[in-house]
Amino acid sequence: MNSFISKIHYSFLVIAVTLTACTDDDEDADRRDMLIGTWEIQSGELVDYRVRINGINGEIGRDNVQTVALLIPEVAELDQDLEDAANVVFPAGTTVSFADNNDYTFASPDGTDSGTWSLSDNEETISLDVANELGLNQLNMVIESLTNQQISLLFSINRADVNLQALGVDELPNDIEDFTIEYRFQFIKQ
Repeated sequence: MNSFISKIHYSFLVIAVTLTACTDDDEDADRRDMLIGTWEIQSGELVDYRVRINGINGEIGRDNVQTVALLIPEVAELDQDLEDAANVVFPAGTTVSFADNNDYTFASPDGTDSGTWSLSDNEETISLDVANELGLNQLNMVIESLTNQQISLLFSINRADVNLQALGVDELPNDIEDFTIEYRFQFIKQ
């Protein structure tokens, strides 16, 4: 009987050590290793925006756009247009593949693009070297959360990031001094 009880204690000890070792392995995995693979877009949403307009004290943001729209009717459609733009950045069906050699490939209904990617030293930002219609040379996305199966990225863009001439816009309307737009994108690993 003592031998049987000893074997049960030993079995529990082995199980506890094994579970602890597995948990430690997951915690020790760095973000770079977790990113390697192919990710598919699940959702994109407009998080916030700020627009600074001449003649208006402060900024127009998502939280006060309806109030400002009473004064400047053109602003009324801003929220919906920016919300719709999330599907332009990463259309439904888009996948992004991160390779171990720091190459990436975007595949979307609009075609395929590729380039190189890097992870910041603190492993909180993914940078993609790109050339696109926005005139951006690099996309920087903050990693809000990352697991082996899911990633949430925050993408911010402001006036300094965009080559307006590449978009066919010589300059913003005189009323607009500056802007910042933030999107959140959720991907799952394939």
